[in-house]
Amino acid sequence: MITRFGVISIAQKHRYSQSSNSFSVSPLLQDQLLFLSQQLPYTQAHETAVRLLGPTVSRSTLCRMTNHYGDALSTQSEQAPNVSAVTAVSAVVALGALSKVGSQDVIYALADGLMLLFDEGYKETKLGRTFSANDLINSTVENRAGQIRRSNYVGHVGTWSEFWTKWQADLQARVDEGKQLVFISDGVVWLHQQLQQSYPRSIQILDLYHAMEHLGALAQVGISCPKARKIWLDVQHNLLLGSELDQVLSHIGSLAIEADCSRKVCAYLEKNRHRMDYKSYLDRGLCIGSGAIESANKAVVQSRMKRSGQRWSKSGAQHVLDLRTCWMSGEWGRLLGLIEPLNYAMAA
Repeated sequence: MITRFGVISIAQKHRYSQSSNSFSVSPLLQDQLLFLSQQLPYTQAHETAVRLLGPTVSRSTLCRMTNHYGDALSTQSEQAPNVSAVTAVSAVVALGALSKVGSQDVIYALADGLMLLFDEGYKETKLGRTFSANDLINSTVENRAGQIRRSNYVGHVGTWSEFWTKWQADLQARVDEGKQLVFISDGVVWLHQQLQQSYPRSIQILDLYHAMEHLGALAQVGISCPKARKIWLDVQHNLLLGSELDQVLSHIGSLAIEADCSRKVCAYLEKNRHRMDYKSYLDRGLCIGSGAIESANKAVVQSRMKRSGQRWSKSGAQHVLDLRTCWMSGEWGRLLGLIEPLNYAMAA
């Protein structure tokens, strides 16, 4: 043991010399190294550790440690109770009663995918984010996005059905508390169908930006003048905010574009009509944009796992993602309990 008074030798049989989970470094140092590993690529994490902590730990040890505890976190999550769709339906507050529910009783849920490079090529990694409306903080600066004080994240490398099973454990915890679930999405079919089956009384909102994105593509083709195009899009934006979808569809029909193009966009909007009552949502104080999950993809996944030259194995990516979501969700205590369960339990 190195101290400011010099090196102090401790017998190997002494309990201070006993390793935690077969790693020959102290639990405190494991905590610090795991923090660096989920923040930085392994090479940079190792260089930072040597610079700040001076440990005699190799880069490969960081990888092994991350894989060990990432796998332990995954196993811990898989052992959570199975979710019953019947229970979910009965516990969700009805849509009509939303006006009687305070912001502390509204939970937003958003999910999206991000392409990462794996050994087999590019594959999609899924991320779910849930947060309370009570944790929304408006910016004091005009036209600047606000902040979210706390969120719960769930990440998965694999199929959407596997991700849904994992994410639903977090959703069910909110439902059991009697919270109103509000899902904001880009209209992806699988999620809409799953929500209709599992949470039919939840509120589903089509992200306004995605609706405008489709209209923008039409305007690009049908209106050559940039100024006129902007005016047309501003009109459609205001109509959508007023829940005047029929007028928007009528304006689409007046554009000089191919019938197939306008028909596809109209079909998309019609299909999502029941999720586009933006005036009602805004009157009730609800968010109508999915920017929270877009920014989460960058902050949680991309900042650590989509850097130049990075390539992942499926298990390696999942282990880093589990550590990353654990930290970003403010649940690092789960990991500390795995590093040193006895002492952590006594301290708690």
